[in-house]
Amino acid sequence: MNPQKLLLLVLVMVAAISVLFYLNTRDPLQPNSDDRIEDQQAALFESATAKQVPTILKGDFANLQHIVLHRAEDFSMVKLVPGENELWDMLEPMQDRAESGLAIALANLLFDTAALPKPVEWENHSMAELGLEQPRFDLEVLFQDGSEERLQFGARVPQTSNHFALLGDELIQVPAQLVDLTSRDPSHWRDHGVFRWPHLLRHLEWHPQEGPAIVLIRPGNHWQLEEPIQGAVDPLRVKFLLRLLGSRVNGLPSDRLRQEEKTSFSENAGQLIVSNEVVGAGPTEQRFWIFNQYALDQNRDYLLAMNQGDFRFFGLSLEEMRSSRLVDFDPNHISSIRLILNSQEVVLQRQRGGWAHADGRTLTSAANNKLTTLLRYLSILETNELVQADAQADVQSILLSQSRTPVQRGSVQLRYSMLADGRSAISALGSRQNYAADRNLDEEWQAVLQFNQN
Repeated sequence: MNPQKLLLLVLVMVAAISVLFYLNTRDPLQPNSDDRIEDQQAALFESATAKQVPTILKGDFANLQHIVLHRAEDFSMVKLVPGENELWDMLEPMQDRAESGLAIALANLLFDTAALPKPVEWENHSMAELGLEQPRFDLEVLFQDGSEERLQFGARVPQTSNHFALLGDELIQVPAQLVDLTSRDPSHWRDHGVFRWPHLLRHLEWHPQEGPAIVLIRPGNHWQLEEPIQGAVDPLRVKFLLRLLGSRVNGLPSDRLRQEEKTSFSENAGQLIVSNEVVGAGPTEQRFWIFNQYALDQNRDYLLAMNQGDFRFFGLSLEEMRSSRLVDFDPNHISSIRLILNSQEVVLQRQRGGWAHADGRTLTSAANNKLTTLLRYLSILETNELVQADAQADVQSILLSQSRTPVQRGSVQLRYSMLADGRSAISALGSRQNYAADRNLDEEWQAVLQFNQN
């Protein structure tokens, strides 16, 4: 090896050993602690589960009964109880739904985050110096077998974002996020959302005081009207629907309704029933009574004051709710097509240079252009003329998928048959309504299915 390179390597190794010796021998409470300590601690927090290092709490989350948070400054407390489907409830300072997202974050920090090992140097410092003589915040955890764990939070560890903490009689460090959650005002732990897990909702039923019930479903990525008419929900109106589902109240009352008040309110209100699908648990249902921008949850004893405009969607007429287009999709996002024409299956896939059959036969340039035009036509096809399909006519099937190979999930599925005047009667999968397409789709597909042999 070149003598100069060898000398450089030796100097680098000596410097590295000196740094390691310095890091291992100084007092972590001194203000000149290296920022690398925080990086090392953060890495330990993030890899707690992967490396099977001890977590902050020693108990098993599966046996958790409740968590109680205390704030010494105002003698407040919050009591959180886990339920099914990752939902949480609050028992103190009042009985109500808890913000499950916050409770899940708290539980993850307690049961899935590493407790850093205690440096020997800590033994030379008093509880007062560590901020643990009179802790401002602490929490107690009770398990179903009657065992308890108490965690008290102290001062911030110099040069890090962590805090000193006392778990029983054991000194540890905990991340600042845990202290931030414990110190929250009790009102922040109440669920300000009207609906639980709104992004999982798949089925809505609105039963007004007068008029027919309205049913909406979300089988894939798009909302559809199911009753009293069928059709895709207008994309512009979906924004109103999403505002309803994501609605939150600014303030929550502290006075619970009496049973007679709940009965009186429900008798004058419309009823909204929503259901969602939780992985591994099946559908769950929520019921609400809504009147004059106030909502009453079947499982809550408080009136929820909704914001103006939250319930705008159900103030629309059916024709305003329904999209004028038969289906809603972007033709540029379609990557594969499955056709069943006269009982014969044809699969087409989008390639770099155009469309091809599943067996590799490529479409001609003219056929590619025809298919592009046809997809665009189907994407903007409007429901202007309701027609009665011929019960004796053959029904053909079109599946438009965003996947490399055709799959039903998230796809657009259409059915059509020919009318006596040469037009097509077309409908979305499962719809009771057929609408007139001014093109002969049999001829359109025959023009597309021209190909060149490879």
